Amino acid sequence: MKLILKIVVLIIVLVCPLMAQSTLQLKVEIQKDTFLVGELIDVGVSVINTGTSFIHADLDGKMLIKVKDENNNEVPYVGPAGNYFSLLKQDFNPKEEDFRLFVLNSYYGIKFTPGRPETYLNPGQYTLEVTFYPPNMKQQNIKIPFRVILPEGDELIVYNTFSGLLTKPYKVNELVKMMQALYETYPNSIYQPLVLNELEALYFVWLKNSEKADFYRRELVEKYSWSGYTVDVLEGLLRKMASNSEQIEYLKKLKAKGGNSLMQKKLGKMLEAKQAESLNNVH
Repeated sequence: MKLILKIVVLIIVLVCPLMAQSTLQLKVEIQKDTFLVGELIDVGVSVINTGTSFIHADLDGKMLIKVKDENNNEVPYVGPAGNYFSLLKQDFNPKEEDFRLFVLNSYYGIKFTPGRPETYLNPGQYTLEVTFYPPNMKQQNIKIPFRVILPEGDELIVYNTFSGLLTKPYKVNELVKMMQALYETYPNSIYQPLVLNELEALYFVWLKNSEKADFYRRELVEKYSWSGYTVDVLEGLLRKMASNSEQIEYLKKLKAKGGNSLMQKKLGKMLEAKQAESLNNVH
């Protein structure tokens, strides 16, 4: 995986007088500053208590994310109804952090075809805007520029093939065969998390083959552990494991392969939670 450039915007928010000795720090990260059309865009949002005192702050409904193009037009929201961006943590011990990882394409973009979740952004300059409304604190607005460019070479072949398969009517078995060929021919493509997710859905939903669906879930999670697109699939795999210790060892293995990515940070948070859960069970 290519070295990932992280764009970090830090805003220190002074809390209200009742919490005058503490601060909350809002942190927003994206994987890099340039993406291919249709490439998954991971966004990390954190709130950290950088002070020395305990803070209670209800942050539900206090985070708003928008994407705007170079003409300041808002990219359509295509995600599910509801507030999916807020940090749900309320109690912050000193140095404690609440971290959320989003795949921007799951919420904003142009759909390949109606009724399907996959989206893309046209080539151009964009701005990610994150607005934070902490209770009893000043509103903060963060803007992160990024650009989207056309794929070339093998990536162009994978993108055109994948998007074509989504937009044309194929029989399920025929579609599975072509998706499998795409995966096997271009295993290093940046688009492979999308291809594997499609294969998993085809086997699980349409062919009712849980064994093959599980195979592609593990392929997705283990070979592309740097992608935020694996979070939901990973959580499903963990729930199937027999013990907390098995979950911990699996997360350790994935974290070691996560590279310098936002997903590696997410894996670290998941691992910490499972280890804390294990200690609580001992006591």
